[in-house]
Amino acid sequence: MVKKKKFKAFFVLQTNVCCKMRIPLVFLLLSKLLLGAASSPPPTDASCSSTSSDDTCSSFAPSYSLTYFDGRGLAEVARTLFYTTNTPFTDIRLSNAEFRELKRKNVTDLSANLGRLPLLNHSGFVLGQSASINRYLAHQLSVFGSNPSETALIDSIVEHILDMKAAYKSLLSEYDTDSDTEFHKAVEEWHSTPPSPLLPKKKNRQLRWYLSFLEKIIPPTGYSVGTSPSLSDAYIFNLLFEFSPSVSYDTERGRMSAGHYFGNYQKTMNVLEGFPNVKKVCTTFRDGEGMKRYLDNRGEIDW
Repeated sequence: MVKKKKFKAFFVLQTNVCCKMRIPLVFLLLSKLLLGAASSPPPTDASCSSTSSDDTCSSFAPSYSLTYFDGRGLAEVARTLFYTTNTPFTDIRLSNAEFRELKRKNVTDLSANLGRLPLLNHSGFVLGQSASINRYLAHQLSVFGSNPSETALIDSIVEHILDMKAAYKSLLSEYDTDSDTEFHKAVEEWHSTPPSPLLPKKKNRQLRWYLSFLEKIIPPTGYSVGTSPSLSDAYIFNLLFEFSPSVSYDTERGRMSAGHYFGNYQKTMNVLEGFPNVKKVCTTFRDGEGMKRYLDNRGEIDW
C-alpha cells in the first residue's frame, strides 16, 4: 500500500503569472473573503478581459479565485485554462475537514453549487458547477472561438469528450473493480477494443471508437479548433494526457484515479500513437508556456 501524503489546505496567491505564495487557511475559514459575495453581479463589460490594458476597464479589473480540494478532479480544466492564458488567480484548496467546517457554518456562497465544490469567484460573482465554470472562463479568457461557428464546434468537441468519460464509467460499472483482476480486464477492454465491426450492445464504442471520430474532425495543427488553445483543447488534454505519477491506483478516490483517468497512462499513450491529430492537440497544450510552468511546479498530488 502506498502511503498517502497529507496535504494542508492553502491559498495560492498569484501576484503575477509566475509568482505564488502558500498561506494556510486556518484564520480564513469563516471569512467571506474566502469565496466572495454571492450577491455581486459579474463584470458587465465583455471587452474587459484579463488581458485588457485600457483604463476604461479599471473598474472591471477581474479578480479570480477558484475553490476546490487539493486534487485535480472537477477543478483541473479550469486551472489549466488560467495557466494556459497566463491569467492570475487565487487557487484555494481545502481539506475535507475545512470544507465540512464551511458547510457547518452555512457559508452562503456554497449555495451556488448546492453546497458542493468547485466554486469560481470572479470579482464577487460566484458560480458553481464545473462545466458552467469552464464555459464561463472560456468566454472570459477568450478561448471559446473567434466566431459563433468556432464556439459551437468547441462546445461539440467538449460534449464528445464528456461522452467518452461517461462510456468509460459505464464500462467500469460492468466489472467488480474492487478486484485487481477485474479492474485490469476493464482497462484492457477499454483500450484494446477496435472501433469496428459493430458489436452487440454497442460494445465497440470504447476508446478507439471515440478517437477515430475525433481524429476526423480535428485538424493536424495542434489545435482542435482555430489557431490557438481553446476550451476543447483543455478537455482533450485533461482526459487523455493529464497524468500524475504520485497517484496510486489503489487510492481511496477509486480506480479511475490511477494517475490517469483511464487507469493506465501507458496504454492510453500507445493508443494515441494511432491518432496523431488528437495527440498533437495534447502535446501542444501541454507544452504551452503557462502549462509547462504549472506542471513543473505542481508537485505531488493525492488524486
